[in-house]
Amino acid sequence: MAFGRKANSPGTTRNPRSTTDTFHRATGRGNRNFFGANAENIWFLHIAYWLAASVGIIIALFNVIPYERAVRYLFGTAIADSGILEIVSQVPVINAVVGVSAITAFWIIGIVFWGLLQMMELFEKFLRRNRAFMQYTIDDANSHQKYVIHEDDDPLLVAMKRLYNRLPLLTMRDARKAKLIAYTIDLCVCIWIYPPIENGGPGELMIVLLTGQWSLIAWSNVVALFATLFIVEIVVDILFWISDLIRFVQVGMKLQ
Repeated sequence: MAFGRKANSPGTTRNPRSTTDTFHRATGRGNRNFFGANAENIWFLHIAYWLAASVGIIIALFNVIPYERAVRYLFGTAIADSGILEIVSQVPVINAVVGVSAITAFWIIGIVFWGLLQMMELFEKFLRRNRAFMQYTIDDANSHQKYVIHEDDDPLLVAMKRLYNRLPLLTMRDARKAKLIAYTIDLCVCIWIYPPIENGGPGELMIVLLTGQWSLIAWSNVVALFATLFIVEIVVDILFWISDLIRFVQVGMKLQ
């Protein structure tokens, strides 16, 4: 006889609170961590992402300065005397938003030129970070049929066969070539605007490097040069890294 309790029948067993249930409840409470009230609310990483993006935008504004100066030096007189500014000023939208002056034109052309170079420099990186593109390219390259080039083939046929044989990797190769060309132009512009040797050219720079006269180097220009060349790519890498981290954390939370 049980006092105050219902006795179990002989053919049944109690279903007490198992330790597994207790563990799951404890684990559910353990999902509350420094990311927020719930681990799925990863606000910390989102804030870091947008902070990095904001820093990238500010850096981009400073990186346009060499190209605005280059446009001004190369085409300043031609643009001012060509009458283009008067023609563009007749467009109501442009004139109402920014107005049209020589300085505005220099900045617009510099931004366009800088943006084009950045696209060429980052195109390969975006392709490599695209999983679908990488998977398709690898599968296509592994299964791609290649034509044998014979000695008696017509020169045009030989060129077509070579082009077809390179097709699976052609986009990536072109992206690398574009990146090399863009960095070469970028380096030339930066060395011109931020010369490592004040009032000195490449010849003077080589002499300083060979003789070890480090005091003659304008280190502020060197820092500005390397920042203009590589800081945007570094910021993009950081954005990719944070974005991957957010995705991995979200996937991990779904699997728990």
